[in-house]
Amino acid sequence: MRLLLDQGLPRSACGLLREFGWLVDHVGELGMGQSTDSEILAYARQIGALVVSLDSDFHTILAFQKHATPSVVRFRIEGMNSARFVKIFKRAWSLIEHAANKGAAITITETQIKIRNLPFGIE
Repeated sequence: MRLLLDQGLPRSACGLLREFGWLVDHVGELGMGQSTDSEILAYARQIGALVVSLDSDFHTILAFQKHATPSVVRFRIEGMNSARFVKIFKRAWSLIEHAANKGAAITITETQIKIRNLPFGIE
């Protein structure tokens, strides 16, 4: 799975994830730091990437667009440095991988993981 990290996440997390074999880019590395969330979603869809963000707007856009991809993982955890983010993401991956590969809006908090299949409203 290819990952696209949004602006709010530390760029240094890319290097840590790459050490574990992940194919990962940060929007800042791609010159997309000023891109809209819709542009980021469109790019992720084009390259087959999972968007990882702190921003709730991605889930809202997916709901209105009724797209089945890309999957988006939203972290609702404040103050994460690169190491903590990578640790939480790696631990959660086994629980979210199947849904992420099919198309899902996923939210990770300190205490739970919520998964909603895409497109919204179609079960």
